Amino acid sequence: METDIYFDQRFRFLGELYLHMKKAELAYKLYLAHNKQFLFAKILKTSNDSILNLLTNHAFFLTPALIDESLELMMHLSIWREKWEELEKKLQPDLETEFVFQNNFTFPREAAQKLENEFLLMRGKMV
Repeated sequence: METDIYFDQRFRFLGELYLHMKKAELAYKLYLAHNKQFLFAKILKTSNDSILNLLTNHAFFLTPALIDESLELMMHLSIWREKWEELEKKLQPDLETEFVFQNNFTFPREAAQKLENEFLLMRGKMV
């Protein structure tokens, strides 16, 4: 049986993760809608960095299956960040510059959805 403090810490971690994932999703939609401008890529990077940091520091709260999902997401975000930083260094873009790079390691949508669902399930228990 989970202790209250364990549940609270896990809930807080998943809640923060959920919010950053939703912010990243919105930033990506705006990025696509605004000609892939660096401004929105930069906002997306900030969210992705937060997601990666949260997962790196708190994924141990998850079940083994969700840890595996987290590792997929962490690998994607790590590769994405390296490519992002390389292009930023090369282009030195202003906020309106188109900012696009190729990444064959696609976003693990199913893994992200499972993590979001875990938070929503926990939140449902709280209501």
